[in-house]
Amino acid sequence: MSTRSLLHWAALVVGAELAARGYLLDRPAWFHGGAGLLFAVCALGAWRLRERRGAARALAAFALVPALLSALTWAAAGGEAEAANPRLEFWAAHPADRTLLSEGVEAASAVRRIELFGHAIDLDARGFRAIAPSRRSGPSGTSYRIVAVGGSSTFGATRTPAERPWPEILEEAIQRDLTCAVPVEVVGAGVLGRGLPYAADTFETAILPLAPQLILLEPSPREIELLAADLPELRFDAPAPTPRRASRPLRRLEEVWRARAARAAFRTARERVPQEFGTRHTKLASTYRHLLVEARRHGIDVVLASLDLAVTPDSSDAEIRRLEALDPRTRSALLGLDVHRRLVAQMAATYRATFVDLPHDAETPEDALFLDLHLRTERGREQLAERLLAALGPKLAQVPPRCVPRARPPGA
Repeated sequence: MSTRSLLHWAALVVGAELAARGYLLDRPAWFHGGAGLLFAVCALGAWRLRERRGAARALAAFALVPALLSALTWAAAGGEAEAANPRLEFWAAHPADRTLLSEGVEAASAVRRIELFGHAIDLDARGFRAIAPSRRSGPSGTSYRIVAVGGSSTFGATRTPAERPWPEILEEAIQRDLTCAVPVEVVGAGVLGRGLPYAADTFETAILPLAPQLILLEPSPREIELLAADLPELRFDAPAPTPRRASRPLRRLEEVWRARAARAAFRTARERVPQEFGTRHTKLASTYRHLLVEARRHGIDVVLASLDLAVTPDSSDAEIRRLEALDPRTRSALLGLDVHRRLVAQMAATYRATFVDLPHDAETPEDALFLDLHLRTERGREQLAERLLAALGPKLAQVPPRCVPRARPPGA
């Protein structure tokens, strides 16, 4: 090989290496320099092969590729910004609130007041929202008391002092729509960052002193994480987001490729989830069982709701990816959604509890109902309260509290 040919090939390798590293490391100068070197080397090679027209044309066409990519990158540098993700931007502006809602405060903490979205919320000794002492301890007297148990969604991601958690909305709906022989109270026992395991572990010390006649449990993605600890088929590693690149057009192509790969992997993972799981011996089943047995032992009715998320496994890939950018556990939660539903229905049937299968609202835009994968907006909490009221109707019609639909004025 001649020295000229050796230099030609060395320049080709250096140009390709420089362009690739510049693209991957978000170094535009390297990328454009490498693309320019590739173009020059290929153009020179085409000129040297000008007598062999076919080879010269092919090499000239190849030389246009790095030149075109470089030109498109220059043109896109001052173009429109990438598509915004309002939910991602919202939580980026409230990182402390997201941490609080996700992790809560220490269970044994002496914290009695928190600040959520800029407004203060008082807590009682058990981590519940502090309300009138008469509704937090002791017998319920002549009232029929429902205790709503759950995590941050039950606690309520209230963004303003005017917003309310769904247990308060549910109590108001009962008083508005039903006439009952005895007053019905709905006491919120949601704890930030906790959920079913915490409620089961503290049943004697935190839930029982509230003197509930009925416990209403709202599950959370934490329960599916607990289920996935025993069922590896429900685990799905979210793809890493595409890093910043030196070329926006190439990055968009890379994002498309990554999205297709993730979609194919998720489809394969769904196909591998067995239709019937041996869930009765999982830690989650034991946790449900403990809560149900303790409630039954004290003569307390239990209503178990299914888990409703902002998306379903059949939602569009774009909707799933928007949430996945915020919450990497999104597809894992979706894999376990139906398995969790079957487990809860089985637990309810075995221990004489009531199972409420909450339907997913595919008509309303998910960002109108959910702040993230599970936390609800005020409108979402109102919708949840409406659906729970409809499901609780037959139980509330019993004695007590013997509730019947309130007569509406003509024309209402």
